[in-house]
Amino acid sequence: MSFISAANSTNADWDFKLNKRKFAGMDRLAAVVALTGADCVVLAPEKGEWQVIRPDGAKRTILSTGQAPKSTANEDLIEWLFISLGWDGIVLDQKGNYLLVGSTSKSMSFPQIQALAVNDSTAKIVLKANERIGAGLLSLRETKMGVGIFDIVFLGQGITSIPIGTKLVIEKKN
Repeated sequence: MSFISAANSTNADWDFKLNKRKFAGMDRLAAVVALTGADCVVLAPEKGEWQVIRPDGAKRTILSTGQAPKSTANEDLIEWLFISLGWDGIVLDQKGNYLLVGSTSKSMSFPQIQALAVNDSTAKIVLKANERIGAGLLSLRETKMGVGIFDIVFLGQGITSIPIGTKLVIEKKN
């Protein structure tokens, strides 16, 4: 279960080979989006900085740029992605005062975790530090494989609910 999925490069390679004529004159980034259905693409050269790019037709928006992760191990790639995005989890559903949150097992592996629900973050992919205005404080009740149930401890002034898609900044304890 995940709210982020990586494109299967083997499937994309075969699709490209089978539909070579369709993609022949197409821009490489546009071809990747067409093959994978991706909302965002991580441009990861062997040397230099990595970028998170959001293609929108012929226009490209660079959402984040940063140093490459320490390694290409799954854990390091996921950590790099969340650091680049500026958030740690996302609200998937709400029932009463309970929120279902998607994140990573590592982010939710510490006991008594709290999280800040970021106000007006549902439509944002990347959160900058100055955009992290609290909508509410949450407390982790239960977790399993990167999905957790959080209690709403309190909501910010004038906030009545935390909508699906709200981004979270999860407390990091050692």
